[in-house]
Amino acid sequence: MKKKKLRKQPTRVKVTLSETDPKKLAMRQMLEKHTLETVALEDELNRKKIEMVNRIISDAESKKRALKKDIQGQLRVALQNASDTDDKNAIVMRYAEMLDRKTGEIEEEKKKALKDMMEKLADEIVEKKTALRKKQLAE
Repeated sequence: MKKKKLRKQPTRVKVTLSETDPKKLAMRQMLEKHTLETVALEDELNRKKIEMVNRIISDAESKKRALKKDIQGQLRVALQNASDTDDKNAIVMRYAEMLDRKTGEIEEEKKKALKDMMEKLADEIVEKKTALRKKQLAE
């Protein structure tokens, strides 16, 4: 019967920063400060992104509601002037198509605004992170 060889576990060295060594303490405090600054920047940028996305979506929804209200008003007037059921059906179809087309245009504007905002925000993120990194390296 063969004996299993036991592997020797690697020796683990516990590294701790001595609270009494001023250089190590200062380095630790600086690293903690840099970490907190980085986290704060990330939070700020995420909040800004959420606010901008919500504003774009809200604006698009407001435009759609206003468009719907406007088209409904135009439809009422057009239906009052219609003489028979066939005319009324044709008018309703025409206004429904107009509403769909214009709503689609608003959606495309929203998508473009979101894409542009994301590109602009990506540039701003790189710029702010770079500035923070330079500031931290200078410390």
